Amino acid sequence: MLDNSTFDYKPHLKSAYIDPIRTVTVIDDEYPTIDDLISSTKDSFSQDNISRLKDIIDISRSEEYNWLLDVYNGKEKKIQEGTVSNRLYHSDLLILDYHLDGEDSGYCKKSIDIIKNLSENRHFNIVAVHTKGYDGQKGSVNEVLIDIITSLQERPAISILNDKIKSRIDDALDEWEIEDPSIREDLINSVSTLDLLFLINKFGSNLSSGCFDYEVLGVFHN
Repeated sequence: MLDNSTFDYKPHLKSAYIDPIRTVTVIDDEYPTIDDLISSTKDSFSQDNISRLKDIIDISRSEEYNWLLDVYNGKEKKIQEGTVSNRLYHSDLLILDYHLDGEDSGYCKKSIDIIKNLSENRHFNIVAVHTKGYDGQKGSVNEVLIDIITSLQERPAISILNDKIKSRIDDALDEWEIEDPSIREDLINSVSTLDLLFLINKFGSNLSSGCFDYEVLGVFHN
């Protein structure tokens, strides 16, 4: 039997997801489109952004990949509405700028809506989200990932407990705090946001069961 801890998945991931790619679409409001490049408006784009786009073009045209490439600036009516053109559904890889509104300061509903829209299409393959995080701060890329995952998952049943159950939980925690004043904070910190999203996705409504158990919570068992 294969040991999952030593099995090398990388070659199989490449053959399953990278090798089948034939068409690539870039949506970024800071990249010039093909129309922009043949018109005077290309001068309004920074040289750095043009260079980054050129790198993508060079990779796509390389003998290793030989991908067909198209570029959109995010200003199409459908994209503004959080949907996508039908032709994008047939793209094998979408490179999406998370901050299509030009701001890095917070949640970008436009990009989230595009991702949600594409996730419902069984023909679509891969979306690579380009972001430097919120305000470009270190570690905030994870916050973007969390927002994307949260938008794609159903609201967990545990988040809509009735008042009676919530009251019983609060009473139990109040009693626990007598022995351990930091227990609420310890419970919250015991599971990262990404781990919590994983648990919600894997276990769903079972999370609200009094018998629910998971290895990372073992520290609270006597």
